Amino acid sequence: MREGHEAGVGRGADVAQDDGHPAVAAGEMNPPALVFFQPPPWSGNKLSSSIHRHLPARAGHLPSDNCNTGGCGSARVALNFLTTVLRDLELQLTPVPARVTEALRVGDRWLEMFPNPAGPFKHPFELPMEVGDEEWVGSPAAADDDDSHEGEESSSAARPLPRLPAEVLQALMESTRSMWAPESSHRRALLLACCRVSKAWYHPARATLLADLEFNEPSDLPILALARLASDALMHGPDLRQPPIRRVYLWAEPMPPILVLRLALPMLANVRVLELNTTHDSFGGVRADAVELGSVVTILGGCERLVAFTWRHENHLENLALNNEDWAIIEARVKTLTLLWFDSRRVRGVHQSVVLRLNHAVGPPIRHWVVTGQEDIASLKPGACANLEYLGVQGWDDLVPPSLPRGFFTRLAALAPALRKVRFLPSAISVATDADIVELIKGFPAIEELDISEQAELSDATLASLHRHRPLKALDIGFTRFSGPAVVTHLVARGSLLESFDIGGNVWPTLEILLSVTRSTPLLSTLVFNGCPSLPPSPANIDELAAGFPSLRFVYPPIDDEDSLPDGLRVFDYPEDAFSTNGGSIVNGVSTLRFTRIP
Repeated sequence: MREGHEAGVGRGADVAQDDGHPAVAAGEMNPPALVFFQPPPWSGNKLSSSIHRHLPARAGHLPSDNCNTGGCGSARVALNFLTTVLRDLELQLTPVPARVTEALRVGDRWLEMFPNPAGPFKHPFELPMEVGDEEWVGSPAAADDDDSHEGEESSSAARPLPRLPAEVLQALMESTRSMWAPESSHRRALLLACCRVSKAWYHPARATLLADLEFNEPSDLPILALARLASDALMHGPDLRQPPIRRVYLWAEPMPPILVLRLALPMLANVRVLELNTTHDSFGGVRADAVELGSVVTILGGCERLVAFTWRHENHLENLALNNEDWAIIEARVKTLTLLWFDSRRVRGVHQSVVLRLNHAVGPPIRHWVVTGQEDIASLKPGACANLEYLGVQGWDDLVPPSLPRGFFTRLAALAPALRKVRFLPSAISVATDADIVELIKGFPAIEELDISEQAELSDATLASLHRHRPLKALDIGFTRFSGPAVVTHLVARGSLLESFDIGGNVWPTLEILLSVTRSTPLLSTLVFNGCPSLPPSPANIDELAAGFPSLRFVYPPIDDEDSLPDGLRVFDYPEDAFSTNGGSIVNGVSTLRFTRIP
């Protein structure tokens, strides 16, 4: 799960000026604030390893003997110096000015680690050397233009500083998208440091910091509300009119109090993506009276520009009740969504009707939707699903196969002519039967990508039915019960357009079987075969596959020595999308970043 801490907002937070410098109001005692930063348990090697994957040689990268293991010397020295200072910052509204000054000087050392041959560059945020614990001498902007300190010694006056290459910034930004817990706290610190290092970096780094907020502790959201009261800095974001926060991820246990949420709501007015992760304790636990979901209603009511909403509930949701006013707010928001997924596998009994009512509220804008299969298609709003492109199917844990009612896909087909991708998401039970797949492909002849992995009820009859369907571009049959001959027959008949193929976790795949269908799959570029006992990812097997499939570009699983891969071949990495928390798939959905335009 994504985890993170908000950083860099509040009283004295950086406010963009026309000249690109952070501004401090006249007489303001607070420096540009490095505030609300929770010092994480630092691990220099993990951080270095994450950044190393994205750091190109043209960015001044100096590889060493242990570069492939993530222990690159040039990256580690710079990061260790940086984190030594950031680790010492306290969680406080008014940091000690001397420590902020020290953090600014980190940029000087960092610049030295990645020299740019383009020439010297004067640090735009350089401060006077003598800054006491009780006095803030001046703003960084003033220090940049102030000639009164020309005779003083400073780290920048003693030597010219090169500009930190733009490639390094890009590497850091990309690293923030690939770091998972517990390194998500590290990525906050890195972006925060980017704000301090360079005038050119200030706006993109700050925009990324503020646009993508993650809260995984109950204490974090009150901090957001406090920042709302303490500063109007967020109102000076990239669009100049709306707060810059465009995505919020909230792991809530318990949910924040209603009063706190109401204080924070003005900062969520521009949110496009909301991701909730709750447990039974999020709503007060088991009680005799009905659990109130007023906090969820409050958030949804305040996010007027919301287009994507995912809600994953980890435990059984008991005593769930909403009044009519709450439902009116929820349904008004859901009908405007482009993406909706309520991961409700563990909801049981009468409470399942709440999940169905949520799904029944979707409207014409919906394009990416996960259903239980129990929805009453006839009760959907007029025009709903007309633009549906991606359909996920995820059953409830307490259902007994076959769990899909007969005619579900037939009724949906009349409303969703644009459907191209279907994925049966992992569940405790197998959702689909052979009859369901027959009904699916008959109702949706335009489907191009299909994920039926882990559907244990399917037999070779499913593959036979696919012979009557158009050739697929992507097919995932991992961890299924299909036989090798049935798979070969299908590929010979309908493999001409296949680009991505996942056969992981099956017993039948062998090198001989795969090489027998190379002529039938000329476009195959991605092959996933992890967990196949008769097809280990040995260099010899990889070489044979690369030679047999002329279009092959990606394979999985990785081999021990990735440098030994044939030219043009890379290890496949499942793309992150809105539904990848349940595991990746070659039939990938949309990334929520697409809705936010976050770099």
